[in-house]
Amino acid sequence: MTSKLFGQETPEQREAKLKVLEEQITEGEEFVKSKTLECEEYVQNAWIDIERFKEQKNQDLKEALISYAVMQISMCKKASCNPDTGTMSRHYPDSVGQQHSPRLRCATRELTEQLTVLP
Repeated sequence: MTSKLFGQETPEQREAKLKVLEEQITEGEEFVKSKTLECEEYVQNAWIDIERFKEQKNQDLKEALISYAVMQISMCKKASCNPDTGTMSRHYPDSVGQQHSPRLRCATRELTEQLTVLP
C-alpha cells in the first residue's frame, strides 16, 4: 500500500539506507564495548575500595580494643580485686612500686595476647 502511495524505492536509496543502518550498528557495538570496559574498570575500583574498607575496619577495631584494654588496665590498677569475693575495693598505694594483684597481671597478659592475634 505504501509503495503505491509513495512509489518504490530505488536500489540506490535502499543501499544508502542499508549503509546508514550498518554504520549505526557499528557505532552501537563500539558504544557497548566502551561501556563494558568502563563497567569492568568500575568493578575493579569497587573491589579495591572494598578491600581498603576492610583493612580500615580491622585497624579501627584494633585501635578501639587497645584503647578499651588500656582503660580496663588503668581501672584495675586504681582498684584492687578480691579474688575470694569477686568484689572491687578502692585502694591507695602506700609506695610507688607496689605489686599488682595476680588477677590484674593475668588480665593484662590475656588482653595483650588477644590484641596480638588481631590482624
